[in-house]
Amino acid sequence: SSLSSISVPPVLQSSFSDSDLRRLSREISSLRSDSRLSPSSYVPGSISISHANDYGARCITNLLHGIDLPRQPMSMWWGTSEFGCRKDWDYKVIHKTVEEAF
Repeated sequence: SSLSSISVPPVLQSSFSDSDLRRLSREISSLRSDSRLSPSSYVPGSISISHANDYGARCITNLLHGIDLPRQPMSMWWGTSEFGCRKDWDYKVIHKTVEEAF
């Protein structure tokens, strides 16, 4: 099943309300379009695009869980509504959802 073009794992569909899933979809979309998360901000020139997508997905998952990354320090994100907003959701499930968005 998909919600706003992001594939949502069945475990999320059964565990969370439609409004929670819509909010997650908006958060992922918002972070994907944030210029602070453009590949040039965190990827050396020699890395392949698939590795860039993997790292981008990891950045977004970590931000949603309130976890710091060396190239994306928490201080850049504390003031955003997305930072740490999904820390009570299963990390692996959120990460799989974010990967689907890439």
